Amino acid sequence: LGLKYAFKEDIFLRASYERALRIPTDGEIFGDFNTIRPNFTLQPELSNNLNVGGFFKHYFNDDQYFSIEANTFFRDQTNLIRLQALGNLPAQFINEAEVSAQGFELSMRANPLKDVSLTASFTSQSIIKEGDRNRGIQTALAPIFLIFQIIF
Repeated sequence: LGLKYAFKEDIFLRASYERALRIPTDGEIFGDFNTIRPNFTLQPELSNNLNVGGFFKHYFNDDQYFSIEANTFFRDQTNLIRLQALGNLPAQFINEAEVSAQGFELSMRANPLKDVSLTASFTSQSIIKEGDRNRGIQTALAPIFLIFQIIF
């Protein structure tokens, strides 16, 4: 279910809700028999997701503009599939019983000249265990990404 409200063509807000099922990939089930062990007991992920975001774009002239997009998401997941390090042994994909995840994404783009485009993106997410025993514990490797790009 999604909603979008456009104030103008280049300014809008949107929100969506979804109930999603993600089936484990072949690589997650079978591993590579080298650095990742197989796990034939992996279960599909099930999640309830809420996404909210907005977009703004301003034209200075036909060739020059600036845009910014911000989005946030909240997820309640069951059976999150993640890679578990096993010490000196090969890693293995496992299911994390219950987790909640939240994150934020920000993208900016500018075309200061006709054939030059500058892009910057930032993504951050936090994944917290929700089960009785491990409630409130951050799972390993909740990434933060920062990307800059110049295109001529």
